[in-house]
Amino acid sequence: MPKRLPNEIWEYRQKLNKQKVSQSRQKIINYIEKYHRSQSRCHTCNRKGTVSQLTRESVKVRCSKCKKEWIFEKKFSRAYLPKSLFAKPKKQKPQKVKKEEKIITLKVKPLTTRQIAKKNKEKLELEGKIMEILKGNVIVELTTTQNKS
Repeated sequence: MPKRLPNEIWEYRQKLNKQKVSQSRQKIINYIEKYHRSQSRCHTCNRKGTVSQLTRESVKVRCSKCKKEWIFEKKFSRAYLPKSLFAKPKKQKPQKVKKEEKIITLKVKPLTTRQIAKKNKEKLELEGKIMEILKGNVIVELTTTQNKS
């Protein structure tokens, strides 16, 4: 984790940043005052407004006395607006699609009595063969053949 700046330096940078922001907002108000005087002043108390919000196409101006807000629409040059309004959008990584687990339910029909009887019979035959092999009654003949060419 990177180390944080000392408090004195950090506070100094914050102060400079606030000054830059206030200067740029003051530039906008001065421009509106110079070229569009009626839009820069409050209609009720005739005070010079302050910038409350910025976009590329418009500025929201606010009266500090009566708290009234109005919008001044004009496209400003880049010199008046912060760089953040002109930042290119970052490419978003494609989101991983979650695979839905499909649960398949199979309907199993119960066995009929004939099928059950057939299975039992096969089991008995198999057990009988196994018992004969274990008793030793089965004789296994082994033959060997050799192919001579």
